[in-house]
Amino acid sequence: MLSLGSNKDKNWGYKDLPTLKSKNDYLNISKNLFDNALSTIYSPGWDKYKFAERVLLEEKYVKGSDIPVVRISSVLENVDLHQIVQYFYAPSFEERKQVYKELLAHVVIDKITDNIHVAYSKFKIPVPFISDRDFISLRMVWELEDGSFIICVSSINREDVPFYPKYVRGSSHSYIHCKKVEGRSNCVKVVSVDHINPRGWIPIPIVNFFKGESHQWLVRLQEIYGKKSTNIENN
Repeated sequence: MLSLGSNKDKNWGYKDLPTLKSKNDYLNISKNLFDNALSTIYSPGWDKYKFAERVLLEEKYVKGSDIPVVRISSVLENVDLHQIVQYFYAPSFEERKQVYKELLAHVVIDKITDNIHVAYSKFKIPVPFISDRDFISLRMVWELEDGSFIICVSSINREDVPFYPKYVRGSSHSYIHCKKVEGRSNCVKVVSVDHINPRGWIPIPIVNFFKGESHQWLVRLQEIYGKKSTNIENN
């Protein structure tokens, strides 16, 4: 069994997550996330976990966590780059529900700038006796000089969004890089790095199951927005 501990601060946050109040707080942490995005996504030390359904799944462990960081990569075919970026940054509930069947809610609760906002999400855990999870995430997007995009999604605390009964407040940190594939029309390479801490109590076999299935959202994204993805295992 795995018990990650809650490290709660009163009834609305965790001590290891930032509590942002002013616009400058949001801008400062957003800049820090952006500055570290590419070096995190393309950092060394990844171990191949599996290659399934044309998606490469890798993992590595970082100091202070029993849960691995997961990196998934694929090339989406016959898709529009800006539509894919919009999905990652600011999806509607209906759009996100198509990819995550367990999604119960997704709503923007605070707009900071045109490219930074805060969203609240709830997920059903389809396993008996395990509490459903909710998340408060700072979401941001930037276009780079080469025309590619960086999207960051990182958990934060909000005093005005307390913990809800029957839900465990999880936390996650994600970096996503989307770029056109040179010489191939309407092909977008997506590389996503995710570190999810479900908090609370959850059995190790369930954690491993979700890790092994973590590529499925990218498979569904291909099915919804384009045709079959391309094998990039040797790219």
